[in-house]
Amino acid sequence: MTSQSGSGVDRDSTARTRPNLSRCINSHCTRAFSLNTVSLLGVILLVFVVAGCDHTMSALDEDDSRSSGPVLADSLDLSLDPMPTGATLLAPGEPAPKDNARASAYGCYLASRPYSDEVAFHSKYLHFPESVVEEAGTDTRRVEHRVQVGIDEDNASEGVRYMHCVIPDSDQAADLAREQILDIGLEQAAREVMDEAEASQSKSTCFIQVDYTTICWGNDTGSDCKHEQHVDIICHEGGSGGSSGDNGSGSESSPWPDDPDESDVGGSPDDGGSSDGGTCTELIPEPGSDCEPIDPCESDNPPFYCEPDEEEDEEETLCLGDPVANPEIAPSGGWNYPGGQYGHTRNGGERFHDGIDIRMEPNTNLFSAYSGEVVHTIESFDPGEYARNSYGNTVTIETNFVGETIQLTYAHLNSVKVDVGDIVQAGDQIGLSGETGNANDEETRTKIIPHVHIKGRLKKNESLSKLDPGSYLATKFNSDGSVKESCK
Repeated sequence: MTSQSGSGVDRDSTARTRPNLSRCINSHCTRAFSLNTVSLLGVILLVFVVAGCDHTMSALDEDDSRSSGPVLADSLDLSLDPMPTGATLLAPGEPAPKDNARASAYGCYLASRPYSDEVAFHSKYLHFPESVVEEAGTDTRRVEHRVQVGIDEDNASEGVRYMHCVIPDSDQAADLAREQILDIGLEQAAREVMDEAEASQSKSTCFIQVDYTTICWGNDTGSDCKHEQHVDIICHEGGSGGSSGDNGSGSESSPWPDDPDESDVGGSPDDGGSSDGGTCTELIPEPGSDCEPIDPCESDNPPFYCEPDEEEDEEETLCLGDPVANPEIAPSGGWNYPGGQYGHTRNGGERFHDGIDIRMEPNTNLFSAYSGEVVHTIESFDPGEYARNSYGNTVTIETNFVGETIQLTYAHLNSVKVDVGDIVQAGDQIGLSGETGNANDEETRTKIIPHVHIKGRLKKNESLSKLDPGSYLATKFNSDGSVKESCK
């Protein structure tokens, strides 16, 4: 891995052309000839020796050019530089100012032992290989990692590392940031946290490490995001924390701050650390921030992975086979609850309803009932946009169910969170419920209850036929809309 130092290098001073002839003669070739007695043989010898010396020096110059800058076209390493507190990232393609020549469009806020009294944090500029930057162009993505540990997955509340980075929009850039920043010394850091945590008094010799990852495209973390959760089991060696686990990278090159009292997190304009021990807090600190990260489970809007209150646990459990916790049939106009179910349920049995309507307030998280592949989406409608005889925004997921191939389409969404070709697991968020399409007719709005319309199709020999999607939900309903069989 390249050095993490912040010292700049002048490319002009190292980018040499052909070596000076007198330099070559003085340093390597003085014994090859005599300036006083030049014979034909001496001239020939001079030509060959100087050519060889010239070739050698050119090769040396090539080597120097590869190591002269922080990022090079044939390098797969990141180069990191301290980012001053209060600094902001450049726009992609914007040249660095003269008073901050190491500034970059990419950077990370890094915190060790977040959510504790021992938190230490600072920010780093990132310089990526030219090929990675060229692939992404001016597009960026934000990657947030929260690494926590505990005796089991439900109690992984001890913070190990927090990282929020703005990087080029490419998977290779994300892999480099993970491998050359997040993973450096991570296992050892996790062991040290567990050794000091109260949970380490348990008889267990192993613990759980969870990396909660959020990836967002664009300039903010409020939309167009996906969430991932990576779980590893780490076992103590010989019942103690051990000293291994730096993933072969060595702790001496780690970019992570270790001690809030160390000078590299003291708020110097050269190092980008906290200036006052962290008197402010932020849920998602930006690169250059002088604030501590907040434990998201203590925020006003905790993410999906936070442990719910015991009183709410039973009420909010999402069952395999349901798109939302505690699904209810949405009544439909004058046909009431039967109108929200599949079949000839409307206009006195004359009008066919090809799906099932589950009550959902707009912008509620919608989850995939089963694992499968996203085979179709529509996301051209603005939230709440009306269109006659339309399903609005939709997501269709194909899955194998007890030997059958079925497709479930979720309709009237305000937002779609997946793309065609994505593989989703049961319980993964696929969108936000809404009122797009014909679910938002101003003239009949009083008759329309906000809902997600779920349509089912049976796929056989590449042809599709209608099916009752209610038969495939975990929660079963009576004809009057009441719950017949709950998944709990």
